[in-house]
Amino acid sequence: MDLPSAPVKQDGRSFAPADALAEGLEVTLTKAGKIITLTGPDTSVQLTVGEPMIKINNQEQKIDAAPFTAGGVDFLPIRRVAEAFGAEVSWDAEKQQVSIGLVK
Repeated sequence: MDLPSAPVKQDGRSFAPADALAEGLEVTLTKAGKIITLTGPDTSVQLTVGEPMIKINNQEQKIDAAPFTAGGVDFLPIRRVAEAFGAEVSWDAEKQQVSIGLVK
């Protein structure tokens, strides 16, 4: 899948703008303050900017890469969010590129 906006790398993790990741994963994005929710047919994912936690179908888990805001854009950890929706994520170190494969 190609994201409509470029991802960024921070602290060894890849992040994508929330709206771009939602679009690429074909899920709905809603924001309320610092809370970001992505909703698909069978999965709901909630993150809070600045908090190293993710809630997948109301099950809270600690993550090592907290969402952040830069330049008015909210960035989410690509791997954790994509895998929550069943996508396959791989990293090409040579190209410095993340690949996300949607499983339908």
